[in-house]
Amino acid sequence: ARYQDKSFEGSSLASIAKTMKQGYMGSGASGSADESSTPLLILARSNLLQIGSLGIEYADNQPVPENAPNFLLDIFLAPVYAVLPRGLFDFKPLSNLGSWYRIEVMKILWGNTSIAMGPFTYLYFAGGALAVALGFFFIGITQRAVTDVFLISPKAGAAIPLLILLPGLVVIDSSFYSIIINLVRFLPAALLLQYFIYRK
Repeated sequence: ARYQDKSFEGSSLASIAKTMKQGYMGSGASGSADESSTPLLILARSNLLQIGSLGIEYADNQPVPENAPNFLLDIFLAPVYAVLPRGLFDFKPLSNLGSWYRIEVMKILWGNTSIAMGPFTYLYFAGGALAVALGFFFIGITQRAVTDVFLISPKAGAAIPLLILLPGLVVIDSSFYSIIINLVRFLPAALLLQYFIYRK
């Protein structure tokens, strides 16, 4: 409703509740809830396939405009972004990918919101199918390394870094480079925390 209905009032609690009720009731005309629609609605909300496919089609049919984020460069500069403070280095990206995607790809000019493109689309903008393959190969290698080092470890303290790193490696953000930023930031912090908790 927020993306498709221009009259939707996103700041009104009554309007949000009414829209949620209509969504649960299906079309809102029958007056009886379709029990199978609720799980499907939840799955549809978390599915980026349709929204992400628009970006892939966009990248295939026209050159990426000059105002686009530096998809590939941001991946390589992610370790630098992780340690440099934004206040001192204004070249760091503002992570406004969703806003750019909404305006440039989906052509939704009204409203002040962001639309997630998904990691596949991000990598496709960065370098096509090869970038998608290499990006998820990197994720697989990283997941395997974290599993081998922390999950299989006989030491009890290994659970701390595992639990800190796991969310960022399982839920992959639309801005793919944020995975690298989280690894560079959280791994030393997790090891330091492990050291102080389990020191002799």
